[in-house]
Amino acid sequence: MSMKNQNRKNRIKGSRLTASFCAAAMLFCGLPGPHAGFANAEEELVLEHVHSESCYSIGRHLTCGLEENPGHVHTDECWGRIRGALLCGDNTGDHIHGDECYEWTTELVCGLEEGDGAHSHCEDCYEEERVLICGMEDSTELPQDVVEVVEEAHEPEVIEEPAAEEEEPEPEMNPGDGIVSLLQMERELNFADVSDPTADLEDETDWWRMFADMELSGNWAQDLLMVAESQLGYTESVLNFDDEDPWNPKGYTRYGAWFGLPYGDWCAMFVSFCLYYAEIPDSVIPYNCHCLKMVRELAERGLYKHWDTGYTPKPGDLIFFDFDMDEDAEHVGIVRAVDPERGWIYTIEGNRYNYVEHFTLTKDDYAIIGYGVLPENPNYNPDNPVVERSNGKVELPPDPVEPTPPRWDSVLDAAAGIRSVEIVPTIEVSRVTY
Repeated sequence: MSMKNQNRKNRIKGSRLTASFCAAAMLFCGLPGPHAGFANAEEELVLEHVHSESCYSIGRHLTCGLEENPGHVHTDECWGRIRGALLCGDNTGDHIHGDECYEWTTELVCGLEEGDGAHSHCEDCYEEERVLICGMEDSTELPQDVVEVVEEAHEPEVIEEPAAEEEEPEPEMNPGDGIVSLLQMERELNFADVSDPTADLEDETDWWRMFADMELSGNWAQDLLMVAESQLGYTESVLNFDDEDPWNPKGYTRYGAWFGLPYGDWCAMFVSFCLYYAEIPDSVIPYNCHCLKMVRELAERGLYKHWDTGYTPKPGDLIFFDFDMDEDAEHVGIVRAVDPERGWIYTIEGNRYNYVEHFTLTKDDYAIIGYGVLPENPNYNPDNPVVERSNGKVELPPDPVEPTPPRWDSVLDAAAGIRSVEIVPTIEVSRVTY
């Protein structure tokens, strides 16, 4: 049955019940005639009889399904009230039988002998049913034309509720996303309106001066961390930048300039820069400007450990991150310490927030995708922990020679010397200076 037909059937049934109730109420109140009227009906409907509660006997049926044991004690629940002969003798249409019209008797209904039993029937053991006893037909069937009129009169107004709008799911945020945005905003506010391509420039001479006096031991992990620690606090330039993307300007860095990409993303170039000046050859750990390529080369050399291998990193290892969860490394840093008891990893990273800084994270950080294993230096000699530098070694220009002040043996020589130097006096405010 269709929904439309079911609704229609329900409305007809409701109309019939309404008619039955109205007719019964009129008979009970003593209204003349067994007629029921409808405001919207075109003709009068005559109802001969409408069954009421007095037309039914009430019987109880055992529903608990429990058998009583011998030795049962009858209680009130064991007796049923049975309606007997009609006393009033009035069976006309103007009279509605009530309880006072009948002779009532009680009858034992449990069927058990009295005694101490394991179960006594109670009200919960019975269900009630109505049995028609008046012998009269119920004249509540309505003619079809009246049914249609009643349906129209009682047609409920259907109000269509607006379809609920589907809420768009909120974008997933990774830990640190908000911090990155704020730092990026502050960084953009610090950028000059116009880039100065001559600002903050460095060259190989500057870098050699930076490390010329740093003694290396040959312990690769120790030397790498010493070089990386020396870079803490370095930030990319806010005066010299690539302004092709005004919403994300990339500042000049010494690591990009060293690699040949002065305005590129520089986390991998920072790590490569530190490896180079720690005298760790490219044949051991690959130098690269791209994290994913560095991972591939490490894997080819058997030096890459994925996060799910259970590998515990050690100081000097590289640590790779996958922030957008696409299974590709997008950022790299250097492990400087590990706390196994707390499960913490301490790192040095460049370009996480556009500067070189220490970071602390847990070993199960969602973004860690793997580690690059730094081998031990096979030529390391702890008895002679001094390594002669070769990487980046350049010939430094001589230090400028300070002029030697003239020497005068006498006052006359001094006077002659002063006269030989052209000194033009200048006047500033109210004093004369030479």
